[in-house]
Amino acid sequence: LPMNLQDSIVKVLEKEFKGRDNTTGIARMWRHHKNGFLYIKKEVFDYLPVIGLRLDDKPDSAAVKIHPRHYCQNAGTEEVAVFVRYSTVSVLGTPLFRAYRVHVDYTNHKIALLEN
Repeated sequence: LPMNLQDSIVKVLEKEFKGRDNTTGIARMWRHHKNGFLYIKKEVFDYLPVIGLRLDDKPDSAAVKIHPRHYCQNAGTEEVAVFVRYSTVSVLGTPLFRAYRVHVDYTNHKIALLEN
């Protein structure tokens, strides 16, 4: 995933809440944990962006959309863990498989992603 994906998510939240709260209040809406994940207050969950990716650099590459319900998980009574983080290896992992079913056609050597 892109190195700045967490920062992009935070910028979306900052933009949404800029006119509603002061800077201190906005900063308390999320935190970076030492495990590398972002934790947000449940009250801002509905403002998280849909992550759009292409599986290849080619123009006809399949577009994948991963909604917050697929890349987040409850982390207690007040927070949600945002399970995206930068890695030196490109891994789509659990959020992709929550959002899509995978069909493998061994005869034609093709893979299909079916939206859940």
